Amino acid sequence: MKNTPSWLTAFLSVLLAEVIWSTSFVATKIALQGFPPFTLAALRMALATLVLGCFAIFSKDFERPKFPDLLRLSAGGFVGLTVYFCLENYGVKFTSASDAVLLVAVFPVITLLLDSLLFHAPLSGMRLAGSCVAIFGVFLIVRNGSEVSGHQRILGDCFMILAGVMWALYTFATKSVIRKYSMITVNFYQNLVATIMFVPFIFF
Repeated sequence: MKNTPSWLTAFLSVLLAEVIWSTSFVATKIALQGFPPFTLAALRMALATLVLGCFAIFSKDFERPKFPDLLRLSAGGFVGLTVYFCLENYGVKFTSASDAVLLVAVFPVITLLLDSLLFHAPLSGMRLAGSCVAIFGVFLIVRNGSEVSGHQRILGDCFMILAGVMWALYTFATKSVIRKYSMITVNFYQNLVATIMFVPFIFF
């Protein structure tokens, strides 16, 4: 992809990530039949940490972050992985996998609105209009879910929306460190922290 424009490369990368991420909700729904939500999330993080650790051993870009950056990575790991996956797993447990996948589409909108609210990022008319359309779409999903499957499904949808808030906070917490360190460094330390933070949760 040497001659591919940078914006197209970024778009295709995000699109591929969304496809992979979306299929994970179906796998999670199936796995929840045999594992409690917290335990499944803990096992997921532990396995990810093990795989990333193997990559880190052979990576030339892997390095030990400075202490202030390690604190930011830890905050991002706790919010964006530990808390996020607890909420996501409970969301998928109570709602349908299709609802969960559709609700993921509103995560960028949540990030956009929180960025504008907390950090006064500019919000153009086009972005605001797109956000309103996305929010209305989420409202239709949640409303339909409550009519079709009752309060349990709407509870799951609400858990997914809360997970979106955690993902936005994770984005803010990680924003400054991803420019300093390689992705293998960022992902390994955040998954390691998330795995450790899951230990108290699995007892519940």
